Amino acid sequence: MPMLPTYLAKDDTYVLPSFLPVPDVPAPGFGKLMVNSYLIKAKEPILVDAGMPIVKEDFLKALWSLVDPEDLKWIFLSHDDGDRTGAMMEIIQAAPQARLVPQFVGLARLETAYQIPIGRVDIRNPGDTFTDGDREFTTRRPPLLDSPRHFSLLRHKDQSAILRRLLRRNHPRCSRTSHRLT
Repeated sequence: MPMLPTYLAKDDTYVLPSFLPVPDVPAPGFGKLMVNSYLIKAKEPILVDAGMPIVKEDFLKALWSLVDPEDLKWIFLSHDDGDRTGAMMEIIQAAPQARLVPQFVGLARLETAYQIPIGRVDIRNPGDTFTDGDREFTTRRPPLLDSPRHFSLLRHKDQSAILRRLLRRNHPRCSRTSHRLT
């Protein structure tokens, strides 16, 4: 399943897009399930989601072309589903300074499948603040989605929403079709 070219969405935020084809969809433009991760370049770089397992090698190549593993500080997980955790353990191993940032419930579910070094976990729940060394974010639970385990980042400086569901559906400056902030 393909990775698409990475692109700069806004100032310091890169999108690492990939997709799963959805076969036999009769409507044009609806044959792909987009799965995006984001890299926020900052004093303490943040990776938002760790890609799908099916594109793990391409994802890691794209990620390490944007940030040195030694510099990556945070791995923020929007939720614990496999399409968001595909390269998580490889990233934790390659980036010795990186800390995993899940919700409490997400961590409990992750621990059923992975041996996560608990000393490198920083639990954040919706409403908590989060700092990347340069800016402050608040974690938010997107409204009425399929799981209470989802959460997103809202950047205080410019009120940019980072993460797919909040970004696409609820941010007034975001195109509903492109995932790019405008």
